[in-house]
Amino acid sequence: MLSLCSICGAGAQYLFVASYTSNTVEKFDASGNATVLSSLVLNRPSGLALDGAGNLYVANYSGNNILKFDTNGNETNFASSGLVNPYSLAFDHAGNLYAANYNGNTIEKFDSHGTGTVFASVGVKNPTGIAFDSASNLYVANFSLNTIEKFDSGGHGTLFATNTNGSLSGPFGLAFDQQSNLYVANYSAGTIEKFDTKTNASVYASSLSGPTGLLFDAGSNLFAASFSGDGVTDIDVTGHPYAFANSASSLYGPLFMAAQPGFVSPPGVLFIRPSAGSVVLHWGTPLSFILQTAPAANGTYSNVPNATSPYTNAIQGSNTFFRAVPSG
Repeated sequence: MLSLCSICGAGAQYLFVASYTSNTVEKFDASGNATVLSSLVLNRPSGLALDGAGNLYVANYSGNNILKFDTNGNETNFASSGLVNPYSLAFDHAGNLYAANYNGNTIEKFDSHGTGTVFASVGVKNPTGIAFDSASNLYVANFSLNTIEKFDSGGHGTLFATNTNGSLSGPFGLAFDQQSNLYVANYSAGTIEKFDTKTNASVYASSLSGPTGLLFDAGSNLFAASFSGDGVTDIDVTGHPYAFANSASSLYGPLFMAAQPGFVSPPGVLFIRPSAGSVVLHWGTPLSFILQTAPAANGTYSNVPNATSPYTNAIQGSNTFFRAVPSG
């Protein structure tokens, strides 16, 4: 049974990650400490969404359905009609749930009772990520077309962005920042592309391993799941990447994410629990940050002398944690 509240502390906020390969959902606190939320009914979980009451919705890619878990961990089959390998999920302001129907080539819309209708099909081809802007327009990443389509509330679509100058290559997850810029995870290129409101494109982050889901926390840090890298990267507001979670937390094939409203990762801090073997850490500007290590995430940290970024640590086992803290 998937349990959501049995490990919740008072006022705690969490990040949820769909772990496709391991058939689990991972639950992370702000410091990157993980709890594995398992369920026998999960069948290649992909999309995640939280409603206003805190219920978690999980799209089963191979199960062709959407599951609903209430805050007590009770599970129900929320929807299955019309779904063919659903990927990401998103709620509109009225509480309707939308699903990117990857092999159905549609965007499905479900009311609060799970009754579904086709929201859009024209201009949709193998949709992966979906996201609403502040004006309630829905943006859709078309994986096989290398395009982003924009739909108004009536389902009428217009082309927002194409693969101009290689800006889109296997687009996957989508997310908006507070300034209405759109961020796109380019799965095939290993980059995150940023589009401003005039569709001007720029590379926001690179050298990612199969980036999939994107999510902004309450502190405007951008989280990026890496399917091929079995991890989640936290990119702070200055553009510095931090390794937030990896396979040592049982994270295998992460796809999309969902966060409770107040979730925010501490700025300038990274937590890593490496498996056996050396790990390369990219932790920002050495003059601004000090690298530290400890045997546990909440343990006593000590400085790593003369550490520069990138930093390659020796084999130190599975219980070693690193963090980068501001030098000032």
